Amino acid sequence: MDLAVGYSGALSATDAVAPAEGRAFEHRRELSAAPPVAPDLSAAWTVLRARQWAHFVLVPAIPLTALVLRDPLAAARAYLPAAAAASLCLGYAYGLNAIADRHDDVRPSKNPLVRVKRVPLAVKTAVAACAIVALSFAGITPHIRLFPVIVSIFWASLYSVGPRLKRLPLLSTAINCGIFAPLAFLIRDRLQAPDFGLLTLTFVTVQTQAQLIHEVADRDEDLHASVRSTAVAWGGPTTLRAATWLGLGVGAALLLAGTWTATRLLAVVTVSAAAAVLHGGLPANASVLRRRHRRLALFLGSILFLAAALGS
Repeated sequence: MDLAVGYSGALSATDAVAPAEGRAFEHRRELSAAPPVAPDLSAAWTVLRARQWAHFVLVPAIPLTALVLRDPLAAARAYLPAAAAASLCLGYAYGLNAIADRHDDVRPSKNPLVRVKRVPLAVKTAVAACAIVALSFAGITPHIRLFPVIVSIFWASLYSVGPRLKRLPLLSTAINCGIFAPLAFLIRDRLQAPDFGLLTLTFVTVQTQAQLIHEVADRDEDLHASVRSTAVAWGGPTTLRAATWLGLGVGAALLLAGTWTATRLLAVVTVSAAAAVLHGGLPANASVLRRRHRRLALFLGSILFLAAALGS
């Protein structure tokens, strides 16, 4: 779930800089100037990039709305193993992507393996261990479903290696959601969560928006690496408009379908406000948009979860 509080405006046109195509040369210069060895490779942990996915560890809590207030200890016992499994899946996905994209990425702050020709054995071991331990842990833990772990690891593998489906527009965006959405299904017993579908739909919508913003921010790198992402195929402005209309469209659908409840209305506010952050945004400021979108989504998502728990 790869979510600024109360932010409802759009970035002004005065924030514009050169379009993505015009910055491609600068990215090539940055790539050629990047250090041949990334920092902190002695710690394989850095390649798992936990800071970039830590907020997604909250996703397995979605089915616990009916339990978290009634029996917090039971909710914690259900959540903690799921959070551990989610962390292992995410560590594998981000670590594998760091290995696969080390020749394409430019910024060491994004990928600590930038321009590293030979990946250290410790890094390969850490990434592989994440997948193996995730599958084993889910297989032996009664409260965790194995199938969502398999699905997340499967799509993470296809996204970064194998057919490397991240090179295909639209399909890459959809597959990226296939890495994160299964995390909501990790907890085995979710039958008593009446708003599970609503909260999961909200998460998938916001995560799809986040992925589209991410692709806009990385458009120059993808152009340099001949990766035809959705943002490369559609262009930055069109991709941001698509992310905006996705939120507005899902919000309208939620209003028209089903009974109006406080939780449903908050879900509409969440996806619509996330869309409002993007409205009128400029591709050159995609990184700023991404941070604001993440913060707003985390803030409103927390309120939505609490509302669902109070209404259960």
